[in-house]
Amino acid sequence: MWGYSAIGTGLAIAPGPLVVPVLAVASGPVVRRLGAGRTAAAGCLLCAGGLVRWAVALGAAPHCAAAFLPGMLVTGVSVGFALPTFVGAAATALHRAGSPPGPRSRPWPGRRDPSSEWP
Repeated sequence: MWGYSAIGTGLAIAPGPLVVPVLAVASGPVVRRLGAGRTAAAGCLLCAGGLVRWAVALGAAPHCAAAFLPGMLVTGVSVGFALPTFVGAAATALHRAGSPPGPRSRPWPGRRDPSSEWP
């Protein structure tokens, strides 16, 4: 990236992923307030905004703080809101359908084991 070393590139990219776990935890109250659909949609729109920011601001000249970092932070925020919301919604739907929590788990109590039907 712009002639940066591997360590320099990693440090330039790090702020976006570092935002994700903080916002993943903070997204719970947002999901309860707005709902999973709206929270996930907001995360997706933020991701699009971050990508547009990169498309407009990035060039051949190395301007990490002014051009790259804002888009990285916005996309980090978007992942922090959207990804946990998608995973939570999918896990909730599986639970409601009676599926076990993992692919190798035993079924929920009182449910039959669908894997016993395979040849």
